[in-house]
This record gives sequence, C-alpha cells and structure tokens, in this order.
Amino acid sequence: MKILHTSDWHIGRRFKGVDMQEWQQHALDWLISYIEQEHIQLLLVSGDVYDVPRPSAQSVQLLSNVLNRITQLTVDGRPVEVVITPGNHDSALRLGFADQAFVSQLHMRWNVRDIAKPVIIERDHEITAVYALPYLDPDAYRADIASLIQEYIQQFDDIQDLPMPYGVQIDDETVVHVDRSHDAMMSAALTLMMPSILEQRAKAERIGKAITVIVMAHAFVRGALPADSERNIAIGGVQSVASDLFIGSGIDYLALGHLHRAQQVRIDSADITDSSNTDTQHVVLLPQAKLAKQWSEQYGVKANIDSLVTPIARYSGSLLAYSFSERVIPAREGNNKSVVILNTESGVDAANAKSKGKHGDTCYQSEVCSPRIVVDHLEPVQSGQPALSIVEGKLQDVLNEAEQHSEHWVSARVHVDEYPRGLYEQLDHYYQYVLEKTIIYDRTASSRSAPRLTAERDATQDSDILDSFVQDMLGRKATVQERDVLHRALERALAQGGAL
Repeated sequence: MKILHTSDWHIGRRFKGVDMQEWQQHALDWLISYIEQEHIQLLLVSGDVYDVPRPSAQSVQLLSNVLNRITQLTVDGRPVEVVITPGNHDSALRLGFADQAFVSQLHMRWNVRDIAKPVIIERDHEITAVYALPYLDPDAYRADIASLIQEYIQQFDDIQDLPMPYGVQIDDETVVHVDRSHDAMMSAALTLMMPSILEQRAKAERIGKAITVIVMAHAFVRGALPADSERNIAIGGVQSVASDLFIGSGIDYLALGHLHRAQQVRIDSADITDSSNTDTQHVVLLPQAKLAKQWSEQYGVKANIDSLVTPIARYSGSLLAYSFSERVIPAREGNNKSVVILNTESGVDAANAKSKGKHGDTCYQSEVCSPRIVVDHLEPVQSGQPALSIVEGKLQDVLNEAEQHSEHWVSARVHVDEYPRGLYEQLDHYYQYVLEKTIIYDRTASSRSAPRLTAERDATQDSDILDSFVQDMLGRKATVQERDVLHRALERALAQGGAL
C-alpha cells in the first residue's frame, strides 16, 4: 500500500503579518494532484489542520473543498482513504463536528475514547490498521484516559498485582490515577492500544494476511528538533514525550505531527533485549506490553509477542515554513518542505529483513524493528512560498545584499552602536519583502565612559540624570536637539506631579 504522511497545515495562519492562505491553497492543490498522479491509497494528517480552535469561515471552506476533492479520488477502483487527527491548535470537538455525515473513506478521529479502535483498511492480501491519537492534552483528557484504563483493568482477575505503565497508579480502592504529564498520557494511551494491536495481528495471522500497524500522534517526542513556530505545550515545565515509551510497542510506523521540521526520531531499542539467551534475543517487555501480554493470555488471544516491534518514527513537518528558523541554505522557493511517502512491505521475513527505506530511515536495533513498512522518500512540497532568508550585519552591509534577496522573504538583523534614524525606512526602500526588522546593539557595558550608578550619585539636578542616561546608552553626550527633547519631556512629567 502506498501511503502519504503529512501534518501541520495550519490553515488560517499568518506569518509576520502575511496572510498565508494563498500559499496554503497552492500547497494543498499540489498535494491533491500528487495523490492522484502517484496513486496514493492512504493519506495521514497528524494534527493541526487549522491554526486556531475557531477557524474563520474562509478557512473552513478551504478545508472542506480540499477534503471533498481528495475523497472523490480513486486508486484501482477504490477510494483514497483519509485519516485526520486534531492537534494542539485545533479544537477536537469542532474538527469532528458532524463526523457521522462524512463519507466513509474520511476518518476524522477526534474522540479520545476511540484511541484503541483502529481504522482498518484492507487491500487484497494486506491490512493496514491505523490508530489515530488526537493531541492528548493532560488538562483536557486526563479524566477520560483514567476512566478508560479503569475499564481496561476491570477485565483482569487480580488488579492489585498488575504492572502499571509510567505515570499510572492504582490506589487502595482500585481507582486509577494518571499523572498530569505528557509522558503519563502517552504511556496510558499505548497501554490502551496494545491489546487491540495484539488482537489485530492475531486475526491477520489466522487469515493469512500481512498487517501493518500505524499510530498517528501529535506530540513533541524527545530527541527531535523544534523550530520557532510551534506553540509551547509544556505541562509542569516539560512539553515532550520520552521516545523509549514506544520501544516494543508493536507499532510499525509512528506518524508524528506538531514539530515543523521534517525529521526522523531515534527510538533506540538496543537496551531492551535479553542477551542471556544465547540462541536468540527476546524483547524485555515494558509495563504496558507486559499488561497486554497478560491480557492476551487470560483471554486466549494467540498473539505473537515477537510482533511487538519498535517503530520507525518520523515527523513529516509542516507544509509551509512559519518561522525564519525553518529557512534552508542555500535559500530556495518552498523552503525544502516535504511530505513522507511510505510503502508497506507484504510478506517480508521479519527475522531477516532490514527496515530501511530509500530515504535511509532505519530502526536502531533491527532484531525488534518493523520490516513491514519503509520510508520510500520525502517528496518536496510545491507551494510557491518565497524563500526565507536572514540578512545580518552593519546597516550598509545589509543594504548591499538587497539585490540578491529581491524575491525572498527577509529577516533583516542590523548591528548598530546607537539607534539609527531612518533605519526602517531604508530597509523598506531597498527590500521588497522585509518581514522582520531587528536592531542589535553591539556596544558592551565595558565600552561605556562612566558607570551609570556613579553618574546618578553625583547628579545635582534631574537633567543630569537624563544626560547620564544618554552617555550610558550611546557612549556619547546628548546633542542639543536630544537635550531639548528630554528636557521638555521632563518638564511635562514634573508638571503632572511626577518625579525622577
């Protein structure tokens, strides 16, 4: 099966005052054409479709048109399947409004209570099971997750001796509590999904079909590199999720959203194998996997624990650049944004195959990593968004570079010794698209002619303090015009009852 993974469309977003809808429309038009031309069978959108919880009518109309066009496409006589989850910018409830009215191939998975219910897609001899997690805000969904864990553990004969995953506790009255952290929420979500993953794998094995398990998540996984354009989601000072929570999770591919840079996340499983057995290596199960194994044994689900592989994990990145930290060197149109193209590998020998795609994505311990899916390549997004550039230096140096950045969106960072008059006007005259203007003062405290506290101590009148302020900040005496402005401001302040 051919799969496209994308995220972070941020429909309705502005960048440094520029309405981005024109370039969002270009990017989405290209996406639809690519899906049609390359016969993509499954589209995954891992959160932040909209930029705000209450999108404008214009943004809603844009998304509606895009989804309508995609869901009308077919590959080999079957419709393209689309799975979408909300992120930290979206409103899960609004994104899922009237979801029962959607066409059957559009799966808007917004309800946290459905996280253990996969979207099942069958194509001939293979099955793809997609578990779609909405953004798991601890403040919004901790009670729901605790309730689901409570329902899950009631199936066991002896609750008190159950292995509990990270951040989940059972009190003396057998009531479940989930910590207020991203680690605890993700750990609990994986705990809820794993019995279903084992069951789906056992079903596929019984009917002789290959199965690929994909989890979509909107989270900041530790080890990944953020940009300047993501919203902070810190809880208790921590905004990230430990990558080792996914070790031996039974997931083949982790389709991540939230971070705007396209990148693979390292999930190193090197420390979870038991080398005491010289014949073969066995995965040392994490608590959530031990719980799922115990559940499968109690209910007679003949699940192969060796199927608890470690996933390839990747951020697709945003369709457009939303900060100058996302620029590329050399600068180029579209700013090197991309989508991830995946292929499932039916019937691959799990014991011998290397889970490595053309793009070079690999698991870090091949004995327990998935051979069922490969990253074929990253496809550049054709959005037409102008290249982003940062031009930094003294004013004249910055102005001299204007011609080579004439078509770029520019962040101008000008180094000065004192505030330059007319700087903004000069930048606007030389540059067509200077979206950000930053003044950087190069003078240091050691270059000032007199310590400020000494000047204030020796001052005999208010005007002396103002003069020392100019000397301290600019390294020179105030001009006649500057003294006149300062003295008139002082007189107005004193007239209104103020004092220095």
